[in-house]
Amino acid sequence: MNIVTLDHITKSYTGRLLFSDASFYLQEGEKVGIIGINGSGKSTLLRILGGLEEPDAGEVILAKNRTVQLLSQQPEFEPQDTVLQAALRSHTRQSTQEQQALAAGMVRVTHLYRSALKVAVTQMEILDEEFACMYDHSPIHHIEYRIKSLDSIVDKLKRRGYEITIDNIYAHIQDLAGIRVICNYLDDIYYLRSLLTRFDAFKVIREVDYIKNPKPSGYRSLHLVVNVPIVISEGTMVLPVEIQLRTIAMDMWASLEHELRYKSDRQFTDEDATRLRLCSDAISEIDQEMQDIYQDKQPRYQA
Repeated sequence: MNIVTLDHITKSYTGRLLFSDASFYLQEGEKVGIIGINGSGKSTLLRILGGLEEPDAGEVILAKNRTVQLLSQQPEFEPQDTVLQAALRSHTRQSTQEQQALAAGMVRVTHLYRSALKVAVTQMEILDEEFACMYDHSPIHHIEYRIKSLDSIVDKLKRRGYEITIDNIYAHIQDLAGIRVICNYLDDIYYLRSLLTRFDAFKVIREVDYIKNPKPSGYRSLHLVVNVPIVISEGTMVLPVEIQLRTIAMDMWASLEHELRYKSDRQFTDEDATRLRLCSDAISEIDQEMQDIYQDKQPRYQA
């Protein structure tokens, strides 16, 4: 298994090319030495690996639950320390300072994204109430929302090879604030989508339709990432909010699939995965049939 991969990395300094389109991977248990003359880019390469610098092109990919730590070239030694103790002490000091700075910054991040979440949720509720008044039908069964935990944010940045900083949270995490809109029928999902895309204030920056194109697991949902403006003391700020639209049946399948696959004590097997995909297909047919009944359409099958 590759624990770290450098994929087509390019880096220059002051117009001088250090490396171009460089790729390599490190597997579990391997040990690697980097040899080169002064100024050839050895330290820069390690800093990119450690997430302390960004490459001009390419990316660093870390295996799940893996981190990269760097020992300074000029560490502060305690006279009584062994080499190993000095390395661990440097790592602990650096980690503590980074964690304190990250925790302080996350207070502000959480406040801002929670504000964006409130704006988006309120707008969805306004749409639902208006639709119910005009057509005597509420497209939204209920709404759930959450702010991603700090542990989840850190884990996602590490998996993508980014340094754990507040700036990288803003730049690379688009689902920090998430809304799950549970709809009654399939058409309700696409109607709400059409309304959201009409708003001048809300700009859809990403859309993935897992209903028309389900994941291999059988997962179905419509995912939108929407830029939401909020008014703060410094002016207007725009933040991304992820909106997942799904039916009641899709939500039931997704909740139980997650429980069976990740939370259950039992061993999850390939046969289980196959059966869950079949359940997803069956639920999709039920969704369509329930909508046809609601719309007074003829059945798609012979009773």
